[in-house]
Amino acid sequence: MTRLRAVNLHIGALRPGFIHVPLKIREMPDPQPNTPPQSALTQSALTLSFLPLSGGALALCRLPGLLGDLTADLAVLAAFRPALVLSLTEPAEMTRLGAKDLPDRLARADIPWTRFPIRDFDIPPTTADWAQLSARLHGTLAGAGRIVLHCRGGLGRSGMIALRLMIEAGEDPDRALTRLRAARPGAVETPAQEAWARPGPHDQGKPRT
Repeated sequence: MTRLRAVNLHIGALRPGFIHVPLKIREMPDPQPNTPPQSALTQSALTLSFLPLSGGALALCRLPGLLGDLTADLAVLAAFRPALVLSLTEPAEMTRLGAKDLPDRLARADIPWTRFPIRDFDIPPTTADWAQLSARLHGTLAGAGRIVLHCRGGLGRSGMIALRLMIEAGEDPDRALTRLRAARPGAVETPAQEAWARPGPHDQGKPRT
């Protein structure tokens, strides 16, 4: 059964796992039994799954505009007030999926943006400078910034990057993965992605100091 609900929330002190923003939520289905817990901000079909980390926060989501309403999705991002949006989709992929205007639309909304392209279901190429990006992301988190990570569905590539950041920040890998999947069920889709997110003692992708 589906009911119409109007929800009025206000930005305030964040509690772990919850985001408070002014929103109206339409046609919210009744909760289903055994639904996994999820920390999320929802408007239309865009969901930001929220993870506090290192004084700031990560938020994982699908590609904004993927379902055809980029304007509504950008309103959700603007309400979240991110310090950075990180696109993990490849440029040709964004064009094919109807989101080629996302960088320009974010710039017009004064939302900082950068990209770290990764092929779908894959890991970063060996030529990618993860160390430089990682240092920037950890610096943003340390300054209480919020970072939005997106790929196509907000699971594999986004989950891999989130898990890597959590482990680099000092979290136990197994506990980090459990916490990540509690917030974003299905995050990290392949064994290769999980292996990349768990850097070894001699890993060359660790943040620069």
